[in-house]
Amino acid sequence: MKKIKTKRSSYDWQKEAETYFNFTPHPKQWFEFLGWITAFSTLNFLIQKTGSIYIKILYWVSFLVLYNYIQKKLWTKRFQDYLPHIISGKIRTIITYSIPAIAVAVAYILGGKLVEDVVKGLKLQ
Repeated sequence: MKKIKTKRSSYDWQKEAETYFNFTPHPKQWFEFLGWITAFSTLNFLIQKTGSIYIKILYWVSFLVLYNYIQKKLWTKRFQDYLPHIISGKIRTIITYSIPAIAVAVAYILGGKLVEDVVKGLKLQ
């Protein structure tokens, strides 16, 4: 008996690729996060150049807003459902609140490093 080969359409390949890359962030979310880092970098640069207390307040309030945004996303996406059921409710809550704190810390570090690299590269010191 002759085996019939079926031609795969580009749609099939796209669906297969989607299943392999589901763990990557959605491009919109990725560029939103890059936008946050760029905004923090810009504010950090302005703080270094001007020393303005108003820019410092805006800078730290922005970090609180980012934390709240990420934490809210985790709760609305039911992130805790993806954690193993062995973990107690209290630990799940701690993990859910820790991830936004880590993301904000990463944004803080990346923003600072980005400003340092730009200042060095442009020799603005």
